[in-house]
Amino acid sequence: MHYWAPENPHWMREIDHQRRWSINVWCGILGNQVIGPYFIEGQLTGQKYATFITEILPALLENVPLNIRLGMWYMHDGCPAHYARVSREALHRQFPHRWIGRDGEFLWPPRSPDLTPMDYFLWGTLKNTVYCEPPTTVENMKDRILETCNRLSSETI
Repeated sequence: MHYWAPENPHWMREIDHQRRWSINVWCGILGNQVIGPYFIEGQLTGQKYATFITEILPALLENVPLNIRLGMWYMHDGCPAHYARVSREALHRQFPHRWIGRDGEFLWPPRSPDLTPMDYFLWGTLKNTVYCEPPTTVENMKDRILETCNRLSSETI
């Protein structure tokens, strides 16, 4: 059993540890909007993450005003792919002196609700909605994630 409801400590959601599939989802929060989701196929490696940072992320941010993009900070957790040398080099190029993470100039602040809204808000919201009923296929799961992200209002974020 996993407990997922900070506002109701008695609520439980049983999860299946024998998964039929897994997917990697990248999302970001910038101000009061969700950027993404973007799905990374297969096992997440440092090279895949570096490619995402240098080739995919700029396209996801193209509707963000330039002055905001030039001043924004990128923050990620200590996932092994995030820590890979190739990933850190990509971050140094894309966000010079403006990224927070393991082995960067600024360390990732674990368990900080004001600095890690992905952990304290978005991932829990997505999981609670997506797993309300068991997804039937990988595409069904991706569709639910996309729909949930699109339904989040700026007031909720």
